[in-house]
Amino acid sequence: MRKILAVATIATAVAMVVPSQVYSACGSAVPMGHLFDGYVVCADARPLSAYAWQVNNPTTNTAFVDIICEETPALGPIGEVCSFPAAGAIGDNHVTVETDWSIPGVLGCPVISSVNQRVAVSIQCSDGTGIIISISGQDPYSSGYLLEFAAPADGSPLVAGTDNARPRVLQQSVTAGVVTAQLQFNPVRVACDCDPGSVGFASGTCVDAFVCTGSAGTVYTRVATCDSAVDGRIGAGFWTTANVTPDATGRAILVATVPTGVNQCLYVGAPTVLGGFASSGITGYIQVAGSLAASDQAIEVRATPAKGKVAIGFRTASELEAVSFDIVAKGRVVGSIQALGGNGVGASYDLSLGIGDFRGAKDFVVRTNLRNGGTKTSDTVSF
Repeated sequence: MRKILAVATIATAVAMVVPSQVYSACGSAVPMGHLFDGYVVCADARPLSAYAWQVNNPTTNTAFVDIICEETPALGPIGEVCSFPAAGAIGDNHVTVETDWSIPGVLGCPVISSVNQRVAVSIQCSDGTGIIISISGQDPYSSGYLLEFAAPADGSPLVAGTDNARPRVLQQSVTAGVVTAQLQFNPVRVACDCDPGSVGFASGTCVDAFVCTGSAGTVYTRVATCDSAVDGRIGAGFWTTANVTPDATGRAILVATVPTGVNQCLYVGAPTVLGGFASSGITGYIQVAGSLAASDQAIEVRATPAKGKVAIGFRTASELEAVSFDIVAKGRVVGSIQALGGNGVGASYDLSLGIGDFRGAKDFVVRTNLRNGGTKTSDTVSF
C-alpha cells in the first residue's frame, strides 16, 4: 500500500507527456495503465495485442491504438517511449499497459459528467493465454485508471491464463474440409478491484459491487497464420461470427471450413460478457483446424534402438487438455509419461523402454490422454 501512495505523482507525470492538441473525445488527459511498478506475467516472445473498453458501453474503446508495452524503453502507444521499467525486455514474460483515453484513434471517452466509468482491458499473450483486467477508475490518487488496483494486495503480479473465454475442444472431427468441434467455455475470470484480495478493494475503489466473473459471448472464427499471436479486436473484418452462442453449461458446436492455405489455421474464440455487455473484441481463442494447428497431439516422434533399449522422444506444440502420454504397440501400452505442458504451452519428452517391452512389435504410436476422457494419436513410428 505504501507503493500505491506514490502513484498520484506518477499519474500526473503521465498526463503531462500527452500534448493538449492530441485530445480527442476526452477533453483532457485520462491516463490508463500500469503507471507505477505493476506488470502482468504474460508470454511476450512475439508482438502482443491488447485493447480496452468501457464495460457498460463497449462502443467506447481503444480500437486499434497500441496500448501494450513488451519492453522498456520502446516506441510507445502515444508517441513517446514505453517509459515504465516494469515492462522489462522482450522474452522476459513481463508486459505492461501504457496509454491515454484522450489520444487520437480512441473511440469515445469513459468519463461521463466528470465521473470515470468502469473499464476493462484484454491482453493476448504470444502463447495463446491472456487476461482480463477491470478497474472502476474511482480512486483518490489520479484522474485516470491505474491497473495496479486490480493486482493482489500482497504485491504479487497478475498472471495470464486460459480463463479468459478461451474454449476447450471436447470433441473434433474433419470431414470433406469441414471441421465440427464441440467447445466448452468455462466462466471467465476477471482480475478486478472488487476482488477481496486486490489493492483496489483494500483502497476503497470498488464502489459499484462489480462481479469479477463473466461469460463467453457469441462465438467468432478467424483464419490467420498458425504461428501468429492473433489480435483479438473484432473490427476491420478480422473475425467473423459463427452465429452460435454457448448454452447455459458453456457448450457450443462449431461447424466451419478448414483453411487450405499454407501455414493457415482456423482460430475460434469469443468476447466476454460483463454485466450484460459483450466486450468490443475477442478475449480468448484457440486454434482448432489447419495444417499446422497446435494441439495436444504428439509430433516429431522419433525412436532409436540401441543396446536392448529404445530411446523415444517427441514434443507437443501446445497443451491444454493433456494429462499423460502412452506408448502403444500392437494395442498394448508399453510405456507412459505424465504431461508437462499446460495453458497452451507445449513441451518436449524423452523416455527409454526395453526392446522386450514391445514383444516383437517394430512400430508404435504415442497416444495423448486428455482431461475430458478423449485421446489424440500420433502418426505411426517404426524402429
